[in-house]
Amino acid sequence: MALKILEVPPDVEGDIIECGTWKGGSAANLSLICRITNRELRVYDSFQGLPEGDPRDRQASGYKKGDFCGTLEEVRQNIRQYGALECCEFIPGWFSDTLPQLSRPVLLAFLDVDLEASLDTCVKCIWPHLTSEGYIFTDECVGQDYTALFFSERWWRENFNQKPPGLIGAGTGLPLGEFYIGPYGEISDHRLQHASTGAYTRRDFSGFWDYYPKNEEHAVA
Repeated sequence: MALKILEVPPDVEGDIIECGTWKGGSAANLSLICRITNRELRVYDSFQGLPEGDPRDRQASGYKKGDFCGTLEEVRQNIRQYGALECCEFIPGWFSDTLPQLSRPVLLAFLDVDLEASLDTCVKCIWPHLTSEGYIFTDECVGQDYTALFFSERWWRENFNQKPPGLIGAGTGLPLGEFYIGPYGEISDHRLQHASTGAYTRRDFSGFWDYYPKNEEHAVA
């Protein structure tokens, strides 16, 4: 994420956004990059933990209301100690209430929101405000059903009348402290570790499959 931000010329406008900060670890790192590049980091979080899960949300069964709660004061204190608090703006509340108010251009957004309903809301609200080559990063790309949103032709057609952008892997160990070296059958013995990596998409990317030779042959016949 830092590399992508540093690659962008300083005259290109755009904030950095984090959705889902927990205790502020990633935000502290991002704030340092914002200080170097003279950008603002806008941190969106309920500061009350996760919301009540939607029964239709396949991810919700793995969490309970209040999980991953970091209070606003905890987050501010951690960034004050390890990051650049002066570069940060905090927007408390549920994503469904706060993100529709977004009106400024976004250069890069980091989404660590766990729930399908939250991912749906975040992408719907942020995508229209991305700069022409703006990025969305997520740390949850090992959940293929979860990140299938970025390849769903139906979702992108219904929401933005466009082809899906896809998702590109961005390395391993993006979330602080999360990594795992197998065997996978023993992962339950390491409660603070799990398979994890990061991935990103960009507003001008395309992840659309359009090669169906058998269907075309049948159509001709």
